[in-house]
Parts: sequence; C-alpha cells; structure tokens
Amino acid sequence: YDAHARVEPDPRIMEIVRNETKQAILRGGSVFEPLDAVQLKKHRSLSKLGPDVLAAKFDERVALRNLRGHLDEEIGVALIDQEIMAGVGNYLKSEILFATRTNPRKRIRELSDRKLKQVIQAAREITRASYENQGYTIPATVQARATEEKGWSRRYWVFRRTNQPCRDCGALIRQFRQGKGEGRITYVCPSCQGMKDET
Repeated sequence: YDAHARVEPDPRIMEIVRNETKQAILRGGSVFEPLDAVQLKKHRSLSKLGPDVLAAKFDERVALRNLRGHLDEEIGVALIDQEIMAGVGNYLKSEILFATRTNPRKRIRELSDRKLKQVIQAAREITRASYENQGYTIPATVQARATEEKGWSRRYWVFRRTNQPCRDCGALIRQFRQGKGEGRITYVCPSCQGMKDET
C-alpha cells in the first residue's frame, strides 16, 4: 500500500511495516521474521519454497514439475503446498479452482498438463488481482452487483459463501475439509466444478 493509504480494520493484522513511501501489512501470518538477503537464501524453510506466484520471473515449468512430483495429492491440497508453488493461501485456492472449474478432489495424476497449466496461470492472475484489489477476487462489475451482500462473501466467488448461490449458475456453494489432520476448508460450486455427487 502507499504509505498514507487507509487500511481496512482487520483483526488478522499482525504487523505493519512502513517506510516513507510504502506500507506492508501482515494479515494472519504465524511468523514474522525480518531477514537480510544472505539470511534469506540460507533460511531453513524459505530455501525450500517453490516458485513465487507473484514473482516477476516465474517459471511455469518448475511449478508444473513440482505438481507432477505429487501425483497422489489432491489438487486442492497441492495448491497450498508452499514447496510446490509459493504464495497461494487457502482462500485463493478455492477461488483459483472455481475459476478454472477444477474439482479440488482430483488427484494430480488425474489432471492433464493443459489443466495444470491453466491452474498455474490462474494462480498467478488471481493472486495478483487479489494483491492489487485489497483481497477481492471478483471483478469490479461483479462487486457492484454484490454490494447488498455482507462481510467476506461480497469479496469472493466461493470462499466463505457456504449455502449462498453461485454467482455463475445459482447452485449452492458447499464446503468440506481437505488435507492432513483436520485439513483446511475448501469451498466449491458443486455444479461448476463437477462435484455434484461428492459434496
């Protein structure tokens, strides 16, 4: 954000770092650790990160290769694995899979390279759009129609919109847990994403 831009109040804000021209907001992160360039390259966890979806230089081939290295993983789980591709969080996962009409329960082995490339490209585009639009993933034209909605649901296609109608087809948005342990919540349109018999 610009240094003097108004930041929407958000209980998830953990840290704000400012200089004369910009401010960076950390929302909901579990770790905040300032590092210099040398420390960054040697950091135990950060050195394992996959290609960053917001990076100017992004190698789609590496992201595809990383996904293909997890053939038995469901795409909804793989998409938020930061060692495969860094920068996609849980809300973006649901939005990306909706935008690409991808069933989150499909295993990587069940998806073509063409579909995986579509998901990777959408990950870059949607993450960038969200970054530039204060977290919104729906375009301005849809935002205008969604002004009567309250809270988070007016920002997204499917995320946190359980039991609300899909903005495209009208089917009710569903949610389920996915991943190890208790997993993370994934939001889907069963009709648009080919999951009618699975939710």
